[in-house]
Amino acid sequence: MPNSARVLLSVCLLVCAVLVTAGTALAQDPLELVKEGRKLEQAGQLEEGLALYRKAVAANPKLFDAQLALGRALDLAGDLPGGRRALQEALSVADDANNDADVRRVVDQLDLRELASADVRTLSGGERQRVAVATALLQGAPLLLLDEPASHLDLAHQQLLVELLRSHADGGGAVVASLHDLNLAWDLASHAVLLDGRGGVCAGAKEVVMTPVRLAAAFGVGVDQVEVCGRRRFWVGPPALRDEERP
Repeated sequence: MPNSARVLLSVCLLVCAVLVTAGTALAQDPLELVKEGRKLEQAGQLEEGLALYRKAVAANPKLFDAQLALGRALDLAGDLPGGRRALQEALSVADDANNDADVRRVVDQLDLRELASADVRTLSGGERQRVAVATALLQGAPLLLLDEPASHLDLAHQQLLVELLRSHADGGGAVVASLHDLNLAWDLASHAVLLDGRGGVCAGAKEVVMTPVRLAAAFGVGVDQVEVCGRRRFWVGPPALRDEERP
């Protein structure tokens, strides 16, 4: 095993050991249970995390974070009915006038208020995606790691998402997102890492990384940029010809 891999494996094992120790001595404060449950889940210990989420919900059924965490974890564990029930309860809690101000703010910013009384089984893919983003924001973590956060969202809700994530970053947080939509990536990012799928990588300020030449080389299509209403937009053309295909 290369030295770098050995070091990474050691660090992962050390983190897992610390998290297990912390979980066994955890106080019964519901918010702390949720926080420690997330740590266990992120360390690959889903069942242990689920146990803490259940304790948090039992201690305070009206805790939004606990219901959302429980619903997402149950979904991951394959208990879809249980996940739906917990998510439904979380949406109902969000509609409570006495709910936490941060919850109300995020629910309103992501246009989720009208879904509080909806049957979760009727939610569209975009609505579920907005609930997932709300869950991430309400964890209170300074760093958000998001995989295609705008998938299934219509144009209006994509714009809402960009504004909310930029606000999170402007408030001292950080957002790392994987995206294939060039325009969305440009609107969201201050810096970018471009992977070409062949082992090549370019990283830096978005103005340096997201140039038509680099994007075209990475994606294998023609790319150009235009200014529309003072904003940079990318135009994607047909696939670039390989040298042997050129006339």
